[in-house]
Amino acid sequence: MVMEALGVSERHGLARYISEQPPYNLLDRRIENELVPLCMKYGLAILPWSPVAGGILAGRYAAGGDPRRIPARTVRGRSLPIA
Repeated sequence: MVMEALGVSERHGLARYISEQPPYNLLDRRIENELVPLCMKYGLAILPWSPVAGGILAGRYAAGGDPRRIPARTVRGRSLPIA
């Protein structure tokens, strides 16, 4: 889809994409085979989305998939629950 968008913008003299924001983390590395080489060839920036896989890689969820309670954190003396 990115390649198609680049082609359309060039054919019609439109502004082209300058970046792509695909999901990328240790559990989802699909972009490495096609998207990364394409972005390198055409000078597009890659901004990874969900680098900690929605909290899975950060330890937010217990082994059984049940969310565990995350302790509140403080910012400037105020307690902020992390949801």
